[in-house]
Amino acid sequence: LLLVGRAHMALGEIEVAITELTRALSLPESPDTQNAHHELAIALSNNNADKHEVDLHFEKALDLGMDPTAEAIEALGERSMSVMRASNRQYYRQFNNQADSG
Repeated sequence: LLLVGRAHMALGEIEVAITELTRALSLPESPDTQNAHHELAIALSNNNADKHEVDLHFEKALDLGMDPTAEAIEALGERSMSVMRASNRQYYRQFNNQADSG
């Protein structure tokens, strides 16, 4: 359903994309759940939805482990707790990767 939602977004069918992404979120949580929240936030934003609802989906995506994106940072702000945690997690992962390779 995530891919179907993305396809509808690419075709400019935002309402259908929102429906499909919402359906994707009704399924049990999986590694793609964070992506579904992120894509839904973008779709809702493009559809001029309530900012609070958009922000909730960006926050959920970040809280589920997604790295911060430009869209999420723009919507939530750099000082958002979700953005800061995600940035710290990303930094820590990069630090460990450098330590392991060096």
